[in-house]
Amino acid sequence: MTSTKTHIAQFNVSRLRHGPDDPRLVSFGIGANMVRREAAKTPGHVWNQQDILDGDVFATRSVWESIEALHAFVFSGIHERYRRRSAEWFVPMEERNFVLWRIEAGEQPTIEESQRRLDMLRGEGPSEAAFDFSFAVGEQPQR
Repeated sequence: MTSTKTHIAQFNVSRLRHGPDDPRLVSFGIGANMVRREAAKTPGHVWNQQDILDGDVFATRSVWESIEALHAFVFSGIHERYRRRSAEWFVPMEERNFVLWRIEAGEQPTIEESQRRLDMLRGEGPSEAAFDFSFAVGEQPQR
């Protein structure tokens, strides 16, 4: 039996408070570039991409070797410092804006696949196909 190595794909979206070219987002743009560069140097990081969707949605896709590597990056260092400032740049979202899923090593998630997984999590709750950190570590899903 052949075993296929899997990685963790991550997708998150946030609606910008201001247009992407608005001077009030300069500090966010600087921070996003610093966070992306730091991610690339982090153990367990495989790939990442940042996009602006529909003119006002900042989206990040990334691939990590493990849940633990992703979690350590998200909740520490420069990412955590900028995550704590998110209210300056983003409108609060009432629905889930973050999803995880397993992919085969070497794959890179497309925007379409990423959005499909987020929609799945929003509509059906956490499952093996689309989940959050709590589900990944065996805690009760938040609905």
